[in-house]
Amino acid sequence: MSTTSIKTTTPGPSCDRPLPGVLELALACAALVGAGVSWVHTRSPVAVGPVAEGQPVTVSEVYHPQQLVLTLLLVTVAGVLAVVGTAGCGVRGPAKLAAD
Repeated sequence: MSTTSIKTTTPGPSCDRPLPGVLELALACAALVGAGVSWVHTRSPVAVGPVAEGQPVTVSEVYHPQQLVLTLLLVTVAGVLAVVGTAGCGVRGPAKLAAD
């Protein structure tokens, strides 16, 4: 008659980096700063002619498509890196059951 004992083990860190996730979070911050700078340069004012004779000239905003795509790409990269950095190597999962 054999008896089995059940013991719980907690998983160790899944990587051997000293500060897991810090690099990803730093890159996410850099991408977010880059997105902010890109957004500032995405739009520019342009003078629009009068609609009717005797009306003043108005000012409108024009968005540059390539710069807007760069801004959206940088925000997306920042979000992905923030999730990867937050849920990085140092997060421990639930305890696993191991039978001897």
